[in-house]
Amino acid sequence: MTTCPVLINDRIPIPAGQHPAGLRLIAIFGSVPTAFGANGASASLPRSAWQWVVRLPDGTLGTMCHLVTLDQSPRSQVRVLAAALTSDIELLAEKRFDNARILLGKSCLLEVSRQWCGGRDRPTVATANPLPKGVEPVAVPTSTLWLPTDDPLLLPTLIPTWVRTYANAAYVTRHQQKEVRP
Repeated sequence: MTTCPVLINDRIPIPAGQHPAGLRLIAIFGSVPTAFGANGASASLPRSAWQWVVRLPDGTLGTMCHLVTLDQSPRSQVRVLAAALTSDIELLAEKRFDNARILLGKSCLLEVSRQWCGGRDRPTVATANPLPKGVEPVAVPTSTLWLPTDDPLLLPTLIPTWVRTYANAAYVTRHQQKEVRP
Protein backbone atom coordinates (compact mmCIF):
# COMPACT_ATOMS: atom_id res chain seq x y z
CA MET A 1 0.00 0.00 0.00
CA THR A 2 1.35 3.43 -0.84
CA THR A 3 1.81 5.91 1.94
CA CYS A 4 0.00 9.19 1.93
CA PRO A 5 1.01 12.48 3.55
CA VAL A 6 -0.43 13.23 6.96
CA LEU A 7 -0.75 16.79 8.20
CA ILE A 8 -0.79 17.56 11.89
CA ASN A 9 -3.60 19.71 13.20
CA ASP A 10 -1.95 20.82 16.42
CA ARG A 11 1.53 21.34 17.79
CA ILE A 12 2.16 17.78 19.05
CA PRO A 13 4.37 15.99 16.49
CA ILE A 14 3.34 12.42 15.67
CA PRO A 15 6.49 10.26 15.86
CA ALA A 16 7.17 7.26 13.65
CA GLY A 17 5.86 3.95 14.97
CA GLN A 18 2.61 2.19 15.74
CA HIS A 19 -0.01 4.26 17.54
CA PRO A 20 -3.61 3.54 18.60
CA ALA A 21 -5.87 6.02 16.82
CA GLY A 22 -9.59 6.78 16.71
CA LEU A 23 -11.31 8.10 13.57
CA ARG A 24 -12.79 11.57 14.18
CA LEU A 25 -13.71 12.87 10.71
CA ILE A 26 -14.35 11.64 7.20
CA ALA A 27 -14.92 14.52 4.80
CA ILE A 28 -15.86 13.29 1.32
CA PHE A 29 -15.07 15.97 -1.25
CA GLY A 30 -16.32 14.37 -4.44
CA SER A 31 -14.56 13.04 -7.52
CA VAL A 32 -11.22 14.09 -8.88
CA PRO A 33 -9.56 12.77 -12.07
CA THR A 34 -6.94 10.12 -11.30
CA ALA A 35 -4.42 8.55 -13.70
CA PHE A 36 -3.37 4.99 -12.99
CA GLY A 37 -2.24 1.80 -14.72
CA ALA A 38 0.53 1.00 -17.15
CA ASN A 39 -1.37 2.33 -20.15
CA GLY A 40 -2.25 5.65 -18.53
CA ALA A 41 -5.95 4.85 -18.06
CA SER A 42 -7.83 7.39 -16.00
CA ALA A 43 -10.89 7.47 -13.81
CA SER A 44 -12.75 9.87 -11.59
CA LEU A 45 -12.50 8.71 -7.97
CA PRO A 46 -13.91 10.35 -4.84
CA ARG A 47 -11.33 11.91 -2.50
CA SER A 48 -11.75 12.32 1.22
CA ALA A 49 -9.89 13.61 4.26
CA TRP A 50 -9.66 11.42 7.37
CA GLN A 51 -8.76 12.93 10.73
CA TRP A 52 -7.44 10.73 13.51
CA VAL A 53 -7.04 11.25 17.26
CA VAL A 54 -3.73 9.51 18.01
CA ARG A 55 -2.55 8.29 21.41
CA LEU A 56 1.15 9.10 21.66
CA PRO A 57 3.66 6.98 23.64
CA ASP A 58 3.47 9.34 26.64
CA GLY A 59 -0.33 8.98 26.77
CA THR A 60 -1.14 12.43 25.36
CA LEU A 61 -3.35 12.83 22.30
CA GLY A 62 -2.49 14.43 18.99
CA THR A 63 -4.38 14.70 15.72
CA MET A 64 -3.40 14.13 12.13
CA CYS A 65 -5.28 14.31 8.87
CA HIS A 66 -4.63 12.77 5.45
CA LEU A 67 -6.20 12.39 2.02
CA VAL A 68 -7.71 9.02 1.10
CA THR A 69 -8.92 8.13 -2.39
CA LEU A 70 -12.14 6.14 -2.15
CA ASP A 71 -10.99 3.47 -4.55
CA GLN A 72 -12.86 0.20 -5.15
CA SER A 73 -9.75 -1.92 -5.78
CA PRO A 74 -9.15 -4.80 -3.32
CA ARG A 75 -5.82 -3.41 -2.04
CA SER A 76 -6.81 0.26 -1.83
CA GLN A 77 -5.95 2.27 1.25
CA VAL A 78 -9.60 2.88 2.09
CA ARG A 79 -10.29 -0.87 2.24
CA VAL A 80 -7.23 -1.48 4.44
CA LEU A 81 -8.39 1.27 6.82
CA ALA A 82 -12.00 -0.03 6.88
CA ALA A 83 -10.81 -3.58 7.58
CA ALA A 84 -8.58 -2.35 10.43
CA LEU A 85 -11.46 -0.40 11.98
CA THR A 86 -14.22 -3.02 11.58
CA SER A 87 -12.59 -6.26 10.33
CA ASP A 88 -14.92 -5.97 7.31
CA ILE A 89 -13.09 -5.36 4.03
CA GLU A 90 -16.41 -5.27 2.11
CA LEU A 91 -17.84 -2.46 4.25
CA LEU A 92 -17.11 0.25 1.68
CA ALA A 93 -17.84 -1.88 -1.37
CA GLU A 94 -20.62 0.26 -2.82
CA LYS A 95 -19.84 3.38 -4.83
CA ARG A 96 -21.69 5.93 -2.67
CA PHE A 97 -19.89 5.14 0.61
CA ASP A 98 -23.10 5.85 2.57
CA ASN A 99 -22.08 3.47 5.33
CA ALA A 100 -18.79 5.28 6.04
CA ARG A 101 -20.49 6.62 9.19
CA ILE A 102 -20.02 3.13 10.71
CA LEU A 103 -16.24 3.75 10.81
CA LEU A 104 -16.44 6.96 12.83
CA GLY A 105 -15.35 6.74 16.45
CA LYS A 106 -13.74 3.33 15.95
CA SER A 107 -10.07 2.70 16.73
CA CYS A 108 -7.23 0.85 15.04
CA LEU A 109 -3.44 0.69 15.15
CA LEU A 110 -1.89 3.13 12.66
CA GLU A 111 1.62 2.56 11.37
CA VAL A 112 3.11 6.05 11.06
CA SER A 113 6.41 6.75 9.34
CA ARG A 114 8.26 10.01 8.69
CA GLN A 115 8.83 11.25 5.14
CA TRP A 116 10.46 14.34 3.69
CA CYS A 117 7.75 16.03 1.58
CA GLY A 118 7.31 19.61 0.39
CA GLY A 119 10.40 20.81 2.20
CA ARG A 120 9.28 19.46 5.58
CA ASP A 121 9.51 16.26 7.58
CA ARG A 122 5.94 14.92 7.70
CA PRO A 123 4.38 11.82 9.16
CA THR A 124 2.71 9.39 6.75
CA VAL A 125 0.19 6.61 7.29
CA ALA A 126 1.91 3.48 6.00
CA THR A 127 -0.81 1.00 6.97
CA ALA A 128 -3.41 0.19 9.61
CA ASN A 129 -4.25 -2.94 11.60
CA PRO A 130 -6.94 -3.90 14.10
CA LEU A 131 -6.12 -3.05 17.72
CA PRO A 132 -4.32 -5.90 19.46
CA LYS A 133 -6.02 -7.50 22.44
CA GLY A 134 -5.40 -5.51 25.62
CA VAL A 135 -4.89 -2.16 23.84
CA GLU A 136 -7.54 0.33 24.90
CA PRO A 137 -9.40 2.08 22.04
CA VAL A 138 -8.92 5.83 21.69
CA ALA A 139 -11.99 7.70 22.92
CA VAL A 140 -13.34 10.06 20.25
CA PRO A 141 -15.98 12.30 21.88
CA THR A 142 -17.48 13.66 18.65
CA SER A 143 -17.17 12.45 15.08
CA THR A 144 -18.41 13.78 11.76
CA LEU A 145 -19.16 12.46 8.27
CA TRP A 146 -19.15 15.45 5.93
CA LEU A 147 -20.49 15.22 2.35
CA PRO A 148 -20.25 17.78 -0.49
CA THR A 149 -23.96 18.51 -0.03
CA ASP A 150 -23.32 19.67 3.57
CA ASP A 151 -22.48 23.24 4.54
CA PRO A 152 -18.73 23.61 5.30
CA LEU A 153 -19.74 25.39 8.52
CA LEU A 154 -20.81 21.96 9.83
CA LEU A 155 -17.18 20.79 9.86
CA PRO A 156 -15.55 20.52 13.29
CA THR A 157 -13.55 23.57 14.36
CA LEU A 158 -10.28 21.72 15.00
CA ILE A 159 -9.37 20.66 11.47
CA PRO A 160 -6.51 21.78 9.23
CA THR A 161 -7.14 24.75 6.97
CA TRP A 162 -6.55 22.64 3.85
CA VAL A 163 -9.51 20.37 4.74
CA ARG A 164 -11.79 23.41 5.05
CA THR A 165 -10.48 24.72 1.69
CA TYR A 166 -11.24 21.40 -0.04
CA ALA A 167 -14.69 21.31 1.60
CA ASN A 168 -15.54 24.85 0.51
CA ALA A 169 -14.54 24.05 -3.08
CA ALA A 170 -16.57 20.80 -3.07
CA TYR A 171 -19.62 22.60 -1.65
CA VAL A 172 -19.42 25.42 -4.22
CA THR A 173 -18.93 22.95 -7.09
CA ARG A 174 -21.90 20.87 -5.94
CA HIS A 175 -24.18 23.91 -5.74
CA GLN A 176 -23.03 25.25 -9.10
CA GLN A 177 -23.96 21.88 -10.66
CA LYS A 178 -27.44 22.10 -9.11
CA GLU A 179 -27.97 25.61 -10.51
CA VAL A 180 -27.08 24.49 -14.05
CA ARG A 181 -29.65 21.69 -14.09
CA PRO A 182 -33.11 22.69 -15.42
